[in-house]
Amino acid sequence: VTTEGCLATADGAYDSRSLGSLSVRGKAERVPVHEVFDCDAPSLRAGKLASRATLEEGLRRLAAGDLDEASRALRSVVETIPDDPVALDYLARAMTARRSRLLGHERPSPS
Repeated sequence: VTTEGCLATADGAYDSRSLGSLSVRGKAERVPVHEVFDCDAPSLRAGKLASRATLEEGLRRLAAGDLDEASRALRSVVETIPDDPVALDYLARAMTARRSRLLGHERPSPS
């Protein structure tokens, strides 16, 4: 995992995908982070490359509170890579938020 700023200095030398943004101690704003996956097994790397745009769309939808579309996109990533911990975690967040919304216990977006 690396920051967007650090990855930018590599000038496209590594395969990566966005993991959204995280709160970091000492920073006033959330920090965009990326997963670098060049060293993953070839089949896993291929799956991450193939589903990268879909994951990023799911994360954008999740951050915007569009939980149905976020769930759809993230479920698609899990279908491509069934044991992807990132997609599984964000899918669980989206589904929990959808359930809370349906029950009237809405909380801020789980991005």
